[in-house]
Amino acid sequence: MNHAEPVLSPTPMLPTGWSESERLAELRRYGILDIPATPAFDDIVQLTAQICHAPIAVINLITEDREWFLAEKGLGVQEMPLHLSICAKAIQQPGLTVIADLRGDRRFASNPLVQTADGLRFYAGVPLVTPNGFPLGTLCVLDWQPRVLSAAQTQALEALGRQAMNLIELHKIRSAYHRSETISRQLFDSTSEQALLTLGLGGHILSANPAAMTALGWAPDELAGQPIDILFTAEDQAKGVPCQLQSLADRDGITQDEALFLRKDKHLLQANYTLRALLDSEGRRHGYLFSLKDVTAERARQRSAIQNEARYRALMDVSPQIVWFGDRHGFMEYTNRYWYTYTGLDPHDTDPDNWMRAVHPDHAERLQRTWRETLIRREPSRIEVPFRGVDGTYRWFEARVTPAFNAAGEIERWVGVALDIDDRRRAEEARLESEAFTRLLLDSLSEAFYSIDRTGHVTLCNNAFLQLLGFTDRDQVLGQPIHALIHPMHVDGSSSPAQDCPIYRTAQTGESFHIEQDWITRQDGSFLPVEYRSEPIWRDGELEGAICTFMDISERLRTHDRQRFLLELGDRLQGTLTLTDVAQTLGQSLGNVLRVQRIGYAWIDEAGILHKESSWTDGSVEPDLATYSLNDYGNGLLAELRQGSIVVVDDTIVDPRTHAYQDTLEQLAIRAMLLVPQHDKGVLKGMLYVHASTPHTWSVEDIALTREVADRIRIVAERTSAAEALRLAEQRINLAIDVATLGVWDYDINRDVISWDHRITEMTGISPEALLSTAELLFTIVHPDDRLTVQAAIKAAAEGDEDSETQLDFRVCGTHRAEPVWLSVRSRHFTEPDGTRRLIGIARDITQEKEHAYTLNAINLELTRQIEERTAAAERQAALNELSDALREASDSDEIGGVVAHILGRILNVSRVGYARMLEDGETVQITHDWSHNTTSFTGSYYLPDYGTYIDDLYRGEAVVINDVANDPRTCDHASAFHVLNVHAFIDVPLLEHGQLTAFLFVSHVQPRVWSEAEVGFLRDIADRVWAALERTRSDQALRQSEARFRLMADSAPALIWASDTEAQTIFANKRYETEYGLTYEQTLGDGWQRIIIKEDLERAVAEFQAAFTARRPYRDEMRVYDKQGQIRWLRCEGMPRYDTEGQFLGYIGCSVDITEARIATDALENMIAERTRELGESHARLLAEIYERERAEEALRQSQKMEAIGQLTGGIAHDFNNMLTGIVGALDLIRMRVISGRTNDLDRYINAATASADRASALTHRLLTFARRQTLDTRPVDLNQLISSLRDLFVRTVGEHVRIETHLHADLWPAFSDAHQLENALLNLVINARDAMPSGGQLRIETSNLTLDSESARRETLEPGDYVQVQVIDTGLGMSPEIAAKAFEPFFTTKPTGQGTGLGLAMIYGFVKQSGGHARIETCEGKGTTISLLLPRHHSPVCDEVPVEPNHAMPRAQAGQTVLVVEDEAAVRMIVLEVLNELGYTALEAGDAEQALPIIQSERRIDLLVSDVGLPGMNGRQLAEQARQLRPDLKVLFITGYAKNAETRKEFLGPNMDLLTKPFDIDALAVKIHDMIQAS
Repeated sequence: MNHAEPVLSPTPMLPTGWSESERLAELRRYGILDIPATPAFDDIVQLTAQICHAPIAVINLITEDREWFLAEKGLGVQEMPLHLSICAKAIQQPGLTVIADLRGDRRFASNPLVQTADGLRFYAGVPLVTPNGFPLGTLCVLDWQPRVLSAAQTQALEALGRQAMNLIELHKIRSAYHRSETISRQLFDSTSEQALLTLGLGGHILSANPAAMTALGWAPDELAGQPIDILFTAEDQAKGVPCQLQSLADRDGITQDEALFLRKDKHLLQANYTLRALLDSEGRRHGYLFSLKDVTAERARQRSAIQNEARYRALMDVSPQIVWFGDRHGFMEYTNRYWYTYTGLDPHDTDPDNWMRAVHPDHAERLQRTWRETLIRREPSRIEVPFRGVDGTYRWFEARVTPAFNAAGEIERWVGVALDIDDRRRAEEARLESEAFTRLLLDSLSEAFYSIDRTGHVTLCNNAFLQLLGFTDRDQVLGQPIHALIHPMHVDGSSSPAQDCPIYRTAQTGESFHIEQDWITRQDGSFLPVEYRSEPIWRDGELEGAICTFMDISERLRTHDRQRFLLELGDRLQGTLTLTDVAQTLGQSLGNVLRVQRIGYAWIDEAGILHKESSWTDGSVEPDLATYSLNDYGNGLLAELRQGSIVVVDDTIVDPRTHAYQDTLEQLAIRAMLLVPQHDKGVLKGMLYVHASTPHTWSVEDIALTREVADRIRIVAERTSAAEALRLAEQRINLAIDVATLGVWDYDINRDVISWDHRITEMTGISPEALLSTAELLFTIVHPDDRLTVQAAIKAAAEGDEDSETQLDFRVCGTHRAEPVWLSVRSRHFTEPDGTRRLIGIARDITQEKEHAYTLNAINLELTRQIEERTAAAERQAALNELSDALREASDSDEIGGVVAHILGRILNVSRVGYARMLEDGETVQITHDWSHNTTSFTGSYYLPDYGTYIDDLYRGEAVVINDVANDPRTCDHASAFHVLNVHAFIDVPLLEHGQLTAFLFVSHVQPRVWSEAEVGFLRDIADRVWAALERTRSDQALRQSEARFRLMADSAPALIWASDTEAQTIFANKRYETEYGLTYEQTLGDGWQRIIIKEDLERAVAEFQAAFTARRPYRDEMRVYDKQGQIRWLRCEGMPRYDTEGQFLGYIGCSVDITEARIATDALENMIAERTRELGESHARLLAEIYERERAEEALRQSQKMEAIGQLTGGIAHDFNNMLTGIVGALDLIRMRVISGRTNDLDRYINAATASADRASALTHRLLTFARRQTLDTRPVDLNQLISSLRDLFVRTVGEHVRIETHLHADLWPAFSDAHQLENALLNLVINARDAMPSGGQLRIETSNLTLDSESARRETLEPGDYVQVQVIDTGLGMSPEIAAKAFEPFFTTKPTGQGTGLGLAMIYGFVKQSGGHARIETCEGKGTTISLLLPRHHSPVCDEVPVEPNHAMPRAQAGQTVLVVEDEAAVRMIVLEVLNELGYTALEAGDAEQALPIIQSERRIDLLVSDVGLPGMNGRQLAEQARQLRPDLKVLFITGYAKNAETRKEFLGPNMDLLTKPFDIDALAVKIHDMIQAS
């Protein structure tokens, strides 16, 4: 014995080459597992024990998870777990196995049956091998002591083993024969649809089933022994037909046909018959089986139905409508002649879908989808669809289809008609197009628009109205009183009476109003400044309401406020201003304009410290005159100010620069701010700051205004500083004069010598000792630009009179200064007594004064320029306002052109203004309007490339600005063409429509001119308003034309066309009412249309219309009316509800068609149909009776088959569970006996045996739930590639070496949403099936892929459209026929030999995949292999790697006071759970059902966790949890269930803080789950 023999793999390869799975299949085919005790096997076991002198002898069978004892002596148990089995190792080698001492064999080193002190020591066993070479188990003996067998004992053991195998083979044969006989007799007797007779070789009847009484009138015992000839007519007997049939059956094995037979009562029976020869196992004939199926009534009904169908179709063919019939599945069976005449289709075409060829391609999918939905709903339906006529044109038809039900409530057929509605449809489309165009025009207006009725309720509004007032939907406005919406109060908060509202007054009195400025209330309570006009709505001389348009003038008011502020600011800054006066000067006015709470000025030192000079507040915040570092406000603000940037912060909390400084800013009440830097010679000296205490979105205008204010402050401050410097200089001069500190000079005219003192030296840098002549003076120190002036002044002074004075300012070039020095010189001429003439004077340095004077002059010039610009801007704004008013009144393009030309010519002072429209070629323009000043008109066509290359600028939407056509590179080559037109400078502003150049507005001048940006911007504003005005005039004109076209079409229509309002009153009727029925337009309005209805139909017709109107459903009715001549005519009236684009109901629109002639024909047809219907009804009643009888018989057969299948299933389940319960109960009895006797040292073996049986029972219930699609799925994202890769080794071992496995896994595979464990089992099952289909070997390929199903593909797969993950198992095996493939997923269906397959494998896979929301399909071909595809739903989140958790072997204990409520109706389960809770320290509360649990939940007692069974009597566990959550929202719930119908998918069943355990469960698992749920946060 080789004790070093290795432990075999889970799927060992036997010496014969068969795998473990094939051996198990062979074992199952014998059907001997778990059978009751058999004396023959017991005798063999007893004899074996006696011969071998062994205390233990066993005949065992090795299954996949246990060793089961067919017979045993000395063990006392029926089975044991596989891991304890010795025989499981013994069958892996051929022949007798003898192990003298089991403890010496390392294969059993861990086996507790061997290694315990009193364990087994000796083993000898012979395998029980089938004729196919498979070992099913062993006949073995065991002993508690080591030993050996003699040669005689060995031979006897082998012989007894062969005898045991023969008995097993005999049991297999007997079981198969018994099953076959039972099934045959049950099938023979339960067949109620056919009469079955068995015949002997001589043609005599041996037996008959009960159905023979029904078909032939003979009782079964009456037929026994009779010759078969008694069933045939005398003519057939004379022809020898019975003998001929027997001969054919002998030759061919079977013969079948339809013939007449003779009943017992001599009536004839028409039946389908089959005569089959019966053969024994040797192929010898031993009798016949004769079957008859009665078709007498069916053949009679068929003949009657054919006759009736011919008459009915003749009636349908004369119908003026398309009429068709379909079967219960919707396939076309019949279409009348009108259809083929209209479409030209071939009536002999057998394709049931050929009618789709006449459907317009654009509507085919919609029609098919509607038809599929109708078939599913099983309800009448209608659809409008265009059909192609024989001439190739399409006309609209209204197709209506209705199901016809039989008495059982099932659809028997579909009946459909189609009416030609092409004329009505096209008229309706034209009307809807006109209304849609009108709505589009209103919604495209930039001005708000609405209308009201006389009571002040809104009837219409456009999108601009909703946007300006903050409404989200028209439903919030329509039907509401307008005054309550927009004028509930004045701006000051006082109430605003409705009678004072101008719009309301217009609706009441018809008076028009134009309000240039008013305030209306927005939805959020804010006030909106508007300019509006209200005009009355008159209809037929009666006032119906008012229409109002208004526009937002917020920007206009803000512009006026800014202009007024700047003008006021200019007046205030005319004088001087110190920095401490800034806040007082600006605060109130600038604060109101910007709507801020604080304004101030601060100077900034080099360290960034703010020293605030002044501050203004609105009183809601502190002045804040303290000193702060600029770094206290935000990050990087100082650097931005030093760069000259304005710091703009809309919200200090959101802005990243200030978010971290929020605490400081909140203390200063700063939530938004503007910081404008002030620089002096490039150095940051101060800033103007503006603070808001709430978030503030600073507009471009706000920033520009603040910058301009800061610039003006800077200029005025500089001017103030300069004035102060000048004042100080004059003060110093006066002081110098007073103390004689001015420079003094002396000019000796006679000697031409000039001298001066040290002060002039300080001014000029020339030594006072130097004596210069005038010439030297001029060329030495006098600035070159001033030499002539100084020379002339000196000469004039020298020649002047005595005591004459001279004053002169000039520059000198000092030697100690880089810049010239300004000197102010004053002198007096006098003559000394000796006749010497002198000029004596003083000199003063006035350099700073000159510089201040220059600066002050520049400031004054800048202020003058800004005032001029503001004045021009105000003029332009006034012109824009004037233009808006004028354009609103203009009604055509000529009037618009004149208004624009007049305003532009006046404001811009140009020579010409014009408007040009682009022609179709894109390069030629048509000047339609122009205005000129003393020049000729430009109207006409011009080719733009002849005038320059600027056309591309226009197409890009850019304004073309030409200051001089002769110098601009775009026009210089074409200057002569412009000069001919007397144009030297011009501006073209393009007008774009939908991004395309449509026209442009231009101005030109007769001289070169530099156009300013303000002029260009002003022209753009003018162009925008001109374009809007022109679009408005075109829209008005188009609207009038559309309404005129609609009226013309309606009046020309060959039907009565009408429309109603929301009150069911007629508001429109075409002229046909007057021409054919004598009603004028005014007479039809309101309820006037009812005048022509005859008295008998009036009440019903009005009620029909009102009912449809109230339900907002399509209206259809037929009524009798009087025409203009007083004759009665039939009208078909149809109407549809009208809705606007927002879904608001507007009323009905419809038409009425004269159907008098059609009605007469229809009445005649209906009479014929009624007669036909009566005949069909009688036939139908007979047919129903026969169908009912046949269905009753079929249902009885199905019920019999179902009960047989259920009997087999429940028998197997009962057998398995009895075996498992025997193991559990037996082990528990042995444990009890051992405990009573005190022998507790070896209880583990019995505990393990009981546990193994319980585990097998759990596995069995799991398989049953899988088959029934009722197992609880733990669905989660699954990586199929990873799953398949992890199972590859298992697949390889399973299929063996003769099958090659390949995997083709998609690289970017989506995650699937499924139960990973169930998916593993399904794949393994498919691999095993594929292996069995390749007995000679082959290739097995597993592939994965992504799959997206559209609606059509999903319908074929019976799935919802969407993304799926596909896994395919492909083999090259035997394949399946179509008949077998169709049944492959059916339960209990198998092609394997008896005992080798249950037929549940594929059914369980199919159930699992369908429960997961997927689908399974088979693609196969005999001899070419099989592909099984599983489609699983895609999960859109990535798969998360699960981190394995180390098991905690110690059950966690409860914390103090933790309480668990247990609700379980099974007392034993409840007791176990309560015991576990008590052992772990929990406070346990119990209830047997929900009714007992609710009072505990409603009490004040502490409950940390609710543990409840799902399947409680009365209120189930899930409903109890919902009730408990209402009382205790945070209560955690743990469900325990063996099977819950609604708990099949955990994620769908469980809510937050819920979990589920499946029975049976481990106590450890229960303890851990309870602890984890209570401790979870």
